[in-house]
Amino acid sequence: MGINFNGGKLYYFFLLILLIACSSRKTETLKYENGQVRVISEVVNGKRDGKFMEYYEDGKVKNVSFYKDGLLHGVSKVFYEDGTLEYKGTALEGKPHGESISYYRNGNPEFKANYVHGLLDGPFTKYFQNGIKKGEGTMRKRKPFGSIVTYDSLGHKLNECFYDSAGVKLKCLPSTNEVD
Repeated sequence: MGINFNGGKLYYFFLLILLIACSSRKTETLKYENGQVRVISEVVNGKRDGKFMEYYEDGKVKNVSFYKDGLLHGVSKVFYEDGTLEYKGTALEGKPHGESISYYRNGNPEFKANYVHGLLDGPFTKYFQNGIKKGEGTMRKRKPFGSIVTYDSLGHKLNECFYDSAGVKLKCLPSTNEVD
């Protein structure tokens, strides 16, 4: 028990204190000329680390994101000026990772996709502003794979194209829908 200089306990204790003191976690706040808060950001050693909040000039939330060691890491949400959600997605070490959804101003989804380490990978769907599907398919490492279908603004199928595992288009079939 007690202080053991030979075992290095005191050394490690002081090293721990030094590391805690040197890791300067602080909150930075930027303001608009009118005094309204523009950004609140947690910073460690000069890099964003933790919650990041950005505001419009009227005080409404514009962006809520999380950072780790200066890189986007975790869920991010971006809002239009009226408070409607514009984008929601996740990032891992600064790259999109997981489901990502962007929205039109009217609240309808615009684009849903999945990312793996920054690359489109998995199912995706594009929408018209009225909420009707514009296209859908699957991506593998940012390349089309399998079937990709496109639709008109009324939801009628326009065509379907097929791609191999390298993203090379094999064939496209026009729709057999008859529209009056």
